[in-house]
Amino acid sequence: MEGYTDAIALRQAGVPEVVGSMGTALTDQQVGTLRRLAPTVLFCQDPDTAGQEAVKRGTTAVRALNNRTQGRGLDFRIVRLPSGKDPADVVQHDGADAMRSLLDRAVPLARFEVEMALESVDVSGPDGGREPATP
Repeated sequence: MEGYTDAIALRQAGVPEVVGSMGTALTDQQVGTLRRLAPTVLFCQDPDTAGQEAVKRGTTAVRALNNRTQGRGLDFRIVRLPSGKDPADVVQHDGADAMRSLLDRAVPLARFEVEMALESVDVSGPDGGREPATP
């Protein structure tokens, strides 16, 4: 989570194992600690620009750890939140079950990155929305 409000909201929703990063980047040392504490880590950042930048920075640290540990790395999954809602908003407005459902549907890092790449491309045209190549 990004901060203590989100961590408290998840605790109230029945998710006791929560860490708030307090707006700082996920470091190599923190990733190593998480790996020792849990086989799977769910990264749940706000869907705004700052939150998504935090996801990018965090994934860099996870990839570095997973490359060093050659297959004994961290199962790092991304929680996709509804647009405009942080975890505390989901718990408050949609309920604890809705938040737990989002946590259950967290996607592996590679899948998240593919989904984000696909969302950033306009595929509405007959050729995928891309301009034809010029000879």
